[in-house]
Amino acid sequence: MIPNFDDDRINFVRFIQENKYIFYELLESGRYNLTSNSEGKDFNKKYIYEGYYFFKNFNLLDDADVYGLTDDLDDFNTKGQTKIQTIINAFERWLQRDIVKEKFEEEYDKKIQREKEKIKTLYKEPLNQIEEIGTKRRTMKRTSQIKNELSNIDYLPEDRQNSIKGKTYRSVRKEFDKRNEIGGKKKNKTKKYRKTRRLK
Repeated sequence: MIPNFDDDRINFVRFIQENKYIFYELLESGRYNLTSNSEGKDFNKKYIYEGYYFFKNFNLLDDADVYGLTDDLDDFNTKGQTKIQTIINAFERWLQRDIVKEKFEEEYDKKIQREKEKIKTLYKEPLNQIEEIGTKRRTMKRTSQIKNELSNIDYLPEDRQNSIKGKTYRSVRKEFDKRNEIGGKKKNKTKKYRKTRRLK
């Protein structure tokens, strides 16, 4: 399952980046203690983490970086720093340990199981519910089309002089205006006014 770096370097980087959540569990979460045993200078905790971050943050869209990865790793070396080849070797040796492979497969199986559960949840709705959703969407789409069509029609107001509603409104409006004019009907007295009048 875990590829070798020198077999296909680009594919190796993709593998690390696509499974970064699994590597988070193995290296960063603190759940596992997989870097405690050192096997010499080229296999220590610092180099393992450096190698992991190198691959995790590697930019596969940068042609110069890809060229350096596939043809000349010395391009990544900085004066006074540990050689990149040493860091990569340490990380790859760590990856090939039996305990790391075992834990990686466990986490990978969990990841696949989560994805299966997600798919089941998405398709859990009964068929009639899915059909109902489709009907609602079609209705909303048609309603929207009708609204657009109506908004594009030129509106001509009707002459409502002879309409009953128009007459009723005009007569009520006239009465209202008369009441509020000077010399018209007196406005209703307030409660306060009526109370003071009774007291007199």
